Amino acid sequence: MYTVSQRALVLAVACLFSAPRNKRHLDRRRAYFAAAVERSLYFVFALAFAFAFAFAFAVAVAVAVAVAVVSFTSSF
Repeated sequence: MYTVSQRALVLAVACLFSAPRNKRHLDRRRAYFAAAVERSLYFVFALAFAFAFAFAFAVAVAVAVAVAVVSFTSSF
């Protein structure tokens, strides 16, 4: 009778025009999802900051070691 794509289309249209059963439940789920996204973004920014700080620290240590080696070898 109907193909799979026609059934999917009918189901999508029916879901699109049907009213939500419980608006509070949807609002709660939407707020929970927004908070989860916000937490994950904070985590990503904190992780990026930590990597940037670690890279800057590694570069500073490498420069300090290079300066110490150059000054040590040039003293002889």
